[in-house]
Amino acid sequence: MKTWLLRPFERIAGAPALLLGLLAIVLTAALASHSGLRIDGVVDLQIGQAAPVWALILQGLANWLCLGLMLLIVALVGH
Repeated sequence: MKTWLLRPFERIAGAPALLLGLLAIVLTAALASHSGLRIDGVVDLQIGQAAPVWALILQGLANWLCLGLMLLIVALVGH
């Protein structure tokens, strides 16, 4: 159990991890669209006018890309 919590990417990596992440983005977008929420930042949630699911999926993908690029830059600079 300790290994599963502290090192999850030893069990789930590559394509399965990517598919789980994309599924999480799509489900989050569907729930946000249904409840009138907007996720317009990596850790930012706004209550307001509902948006179409496709727009929320694009926002989720943009958030994922921005966070990934920032973490990549930090890793390269810190190395």
